[in-house]
Amino acid sequence: MSLFDSLPDELLEDIGHRLESERDIAALIRSSRRLCRIFNDYLYLHNQKHNLAGALGWAATRGREESLVRAHEAGVRLSAHPHLFTLAVSHGHPGVVKTLLCFPGIDHSYPSHDGLTPLGLAVRKNNSEIVRLLVGHGIDVNQRMRGGWTPAILAADLGRLEILRFLLDHGADPGAQTVARQSPLLCAAASGFVEIVELLLERGVDMAMENAEGWTCLHCAAHAGRTRVVELLLDRGASVSQVTSDGWSALTLAASKDKLTTIQLLIERGADVNAPSRRGQTALMMAADRNCIDVMAVLLDHGASTANLSHGERSSLMIASAKGFDHAVDLLLRHGADVNLASPTNWTALMEASYRGSGRAVRVLLERGADLEATNVDGWTALFAATYTNQKEIVRLLLDHGAERTLGWRDSAGQTPAIRAAHVGATSLIKLFLRAPTFDADEMDSQGRSALFHAAMRGYPDTVRSLLPHSTTANRQDRYGTTPLFAATRNGHGKVVELLMSRGFADTKEKDMFGKTLLATARESGNEALIVMLRMHAQRTTAEQTEGGGGEDEEDAAGSDPEHHFNIEGCWCDVCCRCTIHDVESYVCDICDGGKFVVCADCAAAGFKCQDGRHPWKIHLCSQSG
Repeated sequence: MSLFDSLPDELLEDIGHRLESERDIAALIRSSRRLCRIFNDYLYLHNQKHNLAGALGWAATRGREESLVRAHEAGVRLSAHPHLFTLAVSHGHPGVVKTLLCFPGIDHSYPSHDGLTPLGLAVRKNNSEIVRLLVGHGIDVNQRMRGGWTPAILAADLGRLEILRFLLDHGADPGAQTVARQSPLLCAAASGFVEIVELLLERGVDMAMENAEGWTCLHCAAHAGRTRVVELLLDRGASVSQVTSDGWSALTLAASKDKLTTIQLLIERGADVNAPSRRGQTALMMAADRNCIDVMAVLLDHGASTANLSHGERSSLMIASAKGFDHAVDLLLRHGADVNLASPTNWTALMEASYRGSGRAVRVLLERGADLEATNVDGWTALFAATYTNQKEIVRLLLDHGAERTLGWRDSAGQTPAIRAAHVGATSLIKLFLRAPTFDADEMDSQGRSALFHAAMRGYPDTVRSLLPHSTTANRQDRYGTTPLFAATRNGHGKVVELLMSRGFADTKEKDMFGKTLLATARESGNEALIVMLRMHAQRTTAEQTEGGGGEDEEDAAGSDPEHHFNIEGCWCDVCCRCTIHDVESYVCDICDGGKFVVCADCAAAGFKCQDGRHPWKIHLCSQSG
């Protein structure tokens, strides 16, 4: 007999219980059958105390029901580990599931990390044996999971026909709905499971049942392009003209997803190709928005109208033009779409395409006779629309097709395309306009401001530099007495000021509408470099600089500190051309310049008016997005 064999079990137990590592305990057990008999129970108890995801989880996921039985016999409370039951179901071990069902206290509804109960997991895993085990043990077939899903809804959604049939036979509610009011029928229809749809209809489910968006099973099937399901539902009496709460018909939904076969079936069954949604959108508009050429062709061949406008005042042609879908544009025009059809605001497809920068669509529209001289209610032409969004290639294309004759046209604010381009610093567009024989750099807006004035006001030296050789009004005052140089100075645009000064436009004694000189005006901009530059210029031109109102008793305006320093991050005052800072109260005239005429508080206090002093004003508060 070896020394090991002579040692009593009690001594070996005392030695083993001093081991703290689960790995050491397991190694000890594997060394002999005697030690396995002595320490196996201790291993389970140690695992329960120190490692909940260890041996018990291993047994549940590997299908070792005998290990779980042994753990129970060793004193482990399996009910304290509800995840074991979920693990066994998830890994598809009916033996372990059956074993755990026999132990008292185990939670048979303990959810997985994604909110599924064990019965829901069995459905998802398509494990009919475990489903039968659970239902046979009395688990509720209508138990709710996350989002209000039931096992039957999940089975229908995943196409588990036989499992669903079993659940229905054992009391599952065929009309149950989730929180979002999805039902077995709605899910099966959307997923295209024809046999499940048939089963549910046989069980008396109402085809008119709706989800939270007012969609019936027909809408769900049509949207997903489940043609066989659509055909079945129509054969069973579903209404082809029924609409959702947003007014979408099955045909419109199918068109939005390019489901050609489904669309053809719906049209054959009498669907109205011109039925609009609550927002006025038709199937043709939805197809045009997604460049679904084949769908558009079928709809047009069956009488779809190209003249309809959505509530957003857009036609199918405008929609396709905006996206640059030249083939869709061509198809619509070949089917009789009016190339110059306008919205109630006189917006056309050419304006839409020009505004969006859709070059190919612009080219097709021009080739089909789109009117370059059409104007909307704001006075915009296609050229103006392209200029507004700085679409260089579109502007070039429009000019090449004769749009130069509209260069001098004005919008409701009195601006020309060139003035708008200068206002946003679109130097490349200005250079294109300069090539046009009809371009006049001295065109003024309703406030007497040229393109150069706007570029100076906004601080674009490259744009100013491009316009200077072509302008004879570079130092002309606007209707309120401001020159481009003063406008640039008020906003602290040092590079523009320096450029204009180099051309001899700086008069250190000249005063603006507020009675202030350039140096006094620069002080309010907060641009210290600009102030220094103007002081040096003043010192070079005169030995004595007087700021302010002119009398020797008057305060030196250049030495005063204004209440606010102004910058280019807010709204523009249409009187003094200064950028009003955010969250400072100002005023707006809803009549002048198309209802966008802003007057800052300083100008209002000084008594300045909009273009007509009789117009009423309302409070305007610039926001950070303004």
